[in-house]
Amino acid sequence: MRKELLKLSASAPNWWKMPETSVEAAERFDTKHRARSARADQLCILSRKATSPRDALALKFDEALFAVRTNRYFELRAVAPAEKVIPRARRPKEGKVIEPKPFDVYKSIWEPRRKDADSRDVYDTDEVEFNRFSIDWEELLRLGITKLILMHDDGGDDGVEDEDGDGIPDEVEDVGMVLWKIHDVLSSIYTYYSIQSGSISDGIGLNAWTDFTDDFNLVSKTSQFCQRKDVDLIFIEVNAKSKLAAREIKKQPSTRELAVDGGGELSLSRLEFYQALVRLAICKYVKGGEIPDVSDAVERLVSTDIMNRAIALEMVVVDTRTEIGKRRDAMIQFQGFMEALCRASTLKALPTAAELKAAGCDNAPQWIEENHDKYMAILSTRGTPWGIDPVRPVEESLQMVLDIVHHAVAKTTSSAQAGDISVRSRVVSTEQAMRFVTKLKGRG
Repeated sequence: MRKELLKLSASAPNWWKMPETSVEAAERFDTKHRARSARADQLCILSRKATSPRDALALKFDEALFAVRTNRYFELRAVAPAEKVIPRARRPKEGKVIEPKPFDVYKSIWEPRRKDADSRDVYDTDEVEFNRFSIDWEELLRLGITKLILMHDDGGDDGVEDEDGDGIPDEVEDVGMVLWKIHDVLSSIYTYYSIQSGSISDGIGLNAWTDFTDDFNLVSKTSQFCQRKDVDLIFIEVNAKSKLAAREIKKQPSTRELAVDGGGELSLSRLEFYQALVRLAICKYVKGGEIPDVSDAVERLVSTDIMNRAIALEMVVVDTRTEIGKRRDAMIQFQGFMEALCRASTLKALPTAAELKAAGCDNAPQWIEENHDKYMAILSTRGTPWGIDPVRPVEESLQMVLDIVHHAVAKTTSSAQAGDISVRSRVVSTEQAMRFVTKLKGRG
């Protein structure tokens, strides 16, 4: 066989002259495919010595095979070079302009994030996200998602076939690949609605589940199997069955240390959220006969119904089955908190510098207190919607938000020690911050 026939570009029509970007994208795909296939072939040979499906070599082969299947062709979009803006600097005596040094995130305040993140980087990597999803998928299989899928699949060959011989039917693996394809979006959605329920660690409550299905128009009044009562029943069944399965797993000595995180007693954990999505796809498309394959139904639900309506400062935690993992997944480090303030400041409705000057105010909190009616008016007109580029420089909005936070601390703690915080100084001691947090908890 000629070597060029093994390239992705060889499948292009003869009459089409591939653009340079397409050629480069095809070569990137070929390079990844060769490397991943070679690793899978090597592990396939080695895994023959494995004594059980849970052997380390067998698991590594499964991961390598999954990597081959998830390799995708994509083209990099050309981005116009941003105009370089150099802040005005004071001219030294020699008359030379001092240009600021290029920003390096690894030499900034965000660098300590590398020590705490599983990715050992300031960003999440593909590897760490894949490892987290692999653990989630393994737990879903243990909780019985295979039986659920095969029970409702059309009964075609793909439902019972197992071409790779790993003991998992191909149709079940197809569902896993669909979930992996947009796992990052689903994780963000899960985090958002968990917060709506009160706590990430507790999971998605029934009210938040109702909001989710309404926000994404997943309930149909005319459907025979996907009305409001059916969707609520999905929540109840998944919650009850997974909690029961989790308790059984905890009884086994070999899996006691890696207990399934079941979230709160009346809420969905991330694993349960994935199960609920599969059940929702079955009710919405399979039971009514619109889509016979469960994997196709799940893809329709997550890639069309959800993805098209979905628009993370929290770093990925790979394994949330342990107590330490659950705690790290339910909190953010100091660098994440700073990022949250930056993001929140771009969404906040704030006065302009001209409005501050016209009102004779030194800062945003003073303007808000002295112009309450005007502030209430701009809340509905000046807030930046999520996903829209900031309307003002981030450093300007961030400074106003920090002034508001500082003023709130000063105002709340002044009764404990009057005058101990200067609004102008923008300095809050650890003691003052602790008093502020204590008072907030007392209000709750």
